[in-house]
Amino acid sequence: MQAMILLFRLEKRRRRFMCISTKMVLCCGFVLLYHERPPFSSFGTVGLLHFAAFCCIIKLRTGRRPGKDRTKMGILSFFRWAAPCMAATVLAGCSAPTGTAPAVYPSPRQGETIRVSVWDFQNNPYYQQVIDLYEATTGNTVEVVDIASADYIDQLSIMLTGGEEIDVIMAKDIPSFSAMIDRHQLEPLDRYIEESGMDISGFAGLLDNIRMDGKLYGLPFRNDYYVLFYNKDIFDRLGVPYPNNDMTWDEYEQLAAQLTVGEGDEKIYGSYLHTWRLLVQDWAIQDGSHSLVTDDYSFMRPYYEQALRMQNETRSVPDYSQLKAGNVHYRSMFHGGQVAMLPMGTWLIGDTIAAINAGQCSIRNWGFVRLPHPAGAESGCTVGATTQIGINTKSLHKEAAFAFIQTICGEQGARILAENGVMPAYSSPDVQEAYRTADGFPLGSMDALTYTSIVMETPVHPQSNEIDQILNEEHEKIMTGASTIDEGLAEMGRRIGELVG
Repeated sequence: MQAMILLFRLEKRRRRFMCISTKMVLCCGFVLLYHERPPFSSFGTVGLLHFAAFCCIIKLRTGRRPGKDRTKMGILSFFRWAAPCMAATVLAGCSAPTGTAPAVYPSPRQGETIRVSVWDFQNNPYYQQVIDLYEATTGNTVEVVDIASADYIDQLSIMLTGGEEIDVIMAKDIPSFSAMIDRHQLEPLDRYIEESGMDISGFAGLLDNIRMDGKLYGLPFRNDYYVLFYNKDIFDRLGVPYPNNDMTWDEYEQLAAQLTVGEGDEKIYGSYLHTWRLLVQDWAIQDGSHSLVTDDYSFMRPYYEQALRMQNETRSVPDYSQLKAGNVHYRSMFHGGQVAMLPMGTWLIGDTIAAINAGQCSIRNWGFVRLPHPAGAESGCTVGATTQIGINTKSLHKEAAFAFIQTICGEQGARILAENGVMPAYSSPDVQEAYRTADGFPLGSMDALTYTSIVMETPVHPQSNEIDQILNEEHEKIMTGASTIDEGLAEMGRRIGELVG
């Protein structure tokens, strides 16, 4: 503002040499700098804006002084006007508002409103806690775009394609994350990370799994992997010992049959396989010897055979078709006390703690152990995925958006997630301690969080979305009996082989 007053005083003294066009250049320059600064503005860019504006002034002023040496006048004018210009640039760079803690991307402007897409906002109290931290730190405001979990991927795609104003995008899974990269909807974050000096050491090797063409289009804020949840009350009622941290899939199948009792609405299922293809296919890649991107899926046969036995013979899991038709959610089945065991991601830990605290869960006595493993594989091998968050390429508030990413992905945001029983991607001794001591964390389950290896369930791949669609379609055919196991696996190999070449 001081620089602006100075320039207008100078303008007043030299009014006879300046035209309306010159004034317009000055005003536009300041409007761009202080009001609608470009998303990629930096110290150099702002300086260039001032320099360009005052070069125009020089040209206009020398053109209004007939009879004078234009070269000499141009040089003199440059120094008269470039000095306050550069001073204004320095003032602009030095006076940008900054937060206190955590450190955020340099000079996000205060008073901005950013829109952040999330799913199931009410079921995840850590969202609001992270937002409160961000708003207190930056002086900005967050507007939440809340989408139901089941509709999130499709609805978000429609909104982005339609030009919906969303600044920060949470990617629900790797296929949709890869698809947004391919559609140029996510901004590369490498420059922001470098310029902000953000500490990324707490992500360990996780970032290597999500780079596309050597670039980071998102940072992970959650790092989830599969464990086996169980309802202790059902085990106690039937006098069956709890599952342990070293159990094979065959032992799991036998235990599920033993725990299945009752009929109709009173039936208790020994386990529950949700409709996701991952809850069969992931177990086939759990030991790290296979990939979901291939042209031969015969290695999945034993796991489909087990799933169909449990569904059609022992009936120890609900019928796939009925779950699809009724749009049944695994959370309601487990929290409602209708299943004894549930293989599911670690995100359910925080969900269950929050549901109990909100009085929305009928179970109180629960726990989890390591995921069952293939025979011959080491206990503690599991499958997982990170949850990324990125910046919309069309955002007009990219610096403020990155400041939000810093907040939720950095150590303070990770501690908030951990205190809510959610596994953060960023790790440090303080974060680990916060997770271990989270209020409501089930006793005796901490050892289940140790693992020997994690296989990424879906690699970041340019055609991840198409691969996911094919695997889903053939999975549904197998589970509903529309295809035999061999027919479905052969079709997976043929279609994906043709897709990826």
